[in-house]
Amino acid sequence: MYVGYTFIKQKHQRHKSVLCRTTRVYALLCDHCASLFFRSTKTIGVKRLTGDYPHYCGYCENKHKLAQKDSAKRKRNLKHDASSTVPISRLY
Repeated sequence: MYVGYTFIKQKHQRHKSVLCRTTRVYALLCDHCASLFFRSTKTIGVKRLTGDYPHYCGYCENKHKLAQKDSAKRKRNLKHDASSTVPISRLY
């Protein structure tokens, strides 16, 4: 869920001068574990900030993607259609 946006200041030293850059980031709540996380405005489009799209933190996103890939592989090996309604637990 979209909470808002904030700015993060990044400083680094190049040669003898210190450079400062501000980056705008979105504050989001994970729909799975309800933890607060930040994403850059460059990685998320404005249309994805609505409630129609799920938002996952880095930890939950990896588990979600893995479950989808694993399910598709098992269904392919057992000659099931990818859109079949057979649950993963019955494929063992």
